[in-house]
Amino acid sequence: MYILFDDYSLMMLLINVDLLNAVGLKCELTTCTISDLQSSSETFVYQYLPNDIQTVVFVNLMVPHVDGSILDGLGKLRSQRVYIQQSKDLQQITLTRACSIATLQISRTGLREIRFEENDKLIHLKIQYSNLMSLPKTVGRLTKLFSLDIAHSAILHLDLASFCSSKELHKLTIRQSKLQFIYINEKIMDCLINVASLDISHNQYLAIDLKYFNMFPHIHDINLSSNNIKYLSRMMVSPTLEYLNLAGNRLTSLDLCEWQVPNLATLIVGNNFLRTLPKCLENLTNLTVVELQSNRISFVSIESFALLSMLRSIDLAENNMTAILLNSTHFPPQLNSLKIHHNHITQLNLTFIPVQSLEVDVRNNLITCFDVYSTSPAVSAVQMENNPTDCSWTAPQERELVKCAKKQDETC
Repeated sequence: MYILFDDYSLMMLLINVDLLNAVGLKCELTTCTISDLQSSSETFVYQYLPNDIQTVVFVNLMVPHVDGSILDGLGKLRSQRVYIQQSKDLQQITLTRACSIATLQISRTGLREIRFEENDKLIHLKIQYSNLMSLPKTVGRLTKLFSLDIAHSAILHLDLASFCSSKELHKLTIRQSKLQFIYINEKIMDCLINVASLDISHNQYLAIDLKYFNMFPHIHDINLSSNNIKYLSRMMVSPTLEYLNLAGNRLTSLDLCEWQVPNLATLIVGNNFLRTLPKCLENLTNLTVVELQSNRISFVSIESFALLSMLRSIDLAENNMTAILLNSTHFPPQLNSLKIHHNHITQLNLTFIPVQSLEVDVRNNLITCFDVYSTSPAVSAVQMENNPTDCSWTAPQERELVKCAKKQDETC
């Protein structure tokens, strides 16, 4: 056994067991890395951990089943965070009642199963790149769990009943996995889930029954992006929801007429197959941001947004629009950003814009004629690059000096 120190408070401990297998310990600042641990008998290296250590990182942990004999000893130290990385031999973890770890992160392992005893110490649990095929059934025993993040797993279904007893759980993320179904055990129909932030993006959902989100009385944001969702059944009812992301799905229409989401501020439905604006969009009276880019919308009138008194930003870029009607007394009163770039718009008329300040991005269209001098003074900036006519300006003071660049002579 030998220990090395350098000027950067770096300590190296190498215990040679048989010259072929060794457990290594390397500490720097408040983090120690333990490598090649093969059994609980080698946890005697814990006695060499500095008293002020905060994070222990296991690399190439060669123990198939990690239980209290390995984790509980760490909890008795001052270390609050344990990371297990690059450990393909690890198959199972048992977190005991005695374990006092606050943060546990497991990445790139062969993990297939994780079990929990009643535990009131673990606050953050993150599992990435594992072989988990289902949620841990005992996750409800983690009474102080605040965030659960599972990514790159083989989980197929999400049973919301697993979280009925997780009263402290605030953030739930199961992303980049193989989720196809969301449901709740019929025996637990009166369950309420305290989660405020839900991310089940980058999965394989084809349809979502919105009734399940009624079980989240404190939900603030929901991310359903990058699935294969074609259908949303029933209606969304949530007095607390402020952010909804449906981008990157396969929706051809969106009916909001029966939704009851009075505080929804951000609606993202980009990268779908919508041909028209969502039906009853005007019902979302608290909306401040609406993103509808990369759909198949062909025509829009600004009057469709006029009743949205809080709306500040509209993104309709990368659609199939050949025209957009902007000159109207029926205009969202607080709008300050309009993105309609990468469409097929041939004319742009900004003569009457009844707002205080509006920036318009109309790059990469087919606009041949544009009258700078008749444009409303409320238009503070226009981006027109890659049009037959480019009269761009980026600030109000530049407007009087702008000179339009035309690729060819056009009669307007």
